[in-house]
Amino acid sequence: MLLINWYLHCTYQNARFWLLHKMNTQSFKLSILIVMLFRQIFLLLLNIVITLVMNYKQLIDKLSEQTGNTKTRTKEILDDTVTVLTDKLSEGKGVSIPDLGTFSTKVNEQKKVYNPHYDAYIMVPPKRVVEFSPAAGLKEEVKFLESGDE
Repeated sequence: MLLINWYLHCTYQNARFWLLHKMNTQSFKLSILIVMLFRQIFLLLLNIVITLVMNYKQLIDKLSEQTGNTKTRTKEILDDTVTVLTDKLSEGKGVSIPDLGTFSTKVNEQKKVYNPHYDAYIMVPPKRVVEFSPAAGLKEEVKFLESGDE
């Protein structure tokens, strides 16, 4: 997002500079307004694309709607589910959810990496990371785009 805003700013500044030297004052003002309008439209479309990701509140709303539970009860159930999942993964055990996938942990071994700041090699200690393997049904469901999803 920051990179896109930077690009739009640079494009806007370049267009403004070019228009300043090539056009008279009236057409310059009109052209700047057009560039600003296109920039705002692009940012609006970008925000729409970014909001296609469901946040926590939207997830609770959708789950409570589908299950018929209150939003408070649905939030409690979701929080309990996340707590159990976190507890099992912190114990080093995997959790398999049918039609969704399997959460598991993996230990990354100790390794030697180069630190360019100090111009030296350092040892990174081993650490446990979470892995997710999607179920076959989920893979198939997500694999193909419908014509309107592009």
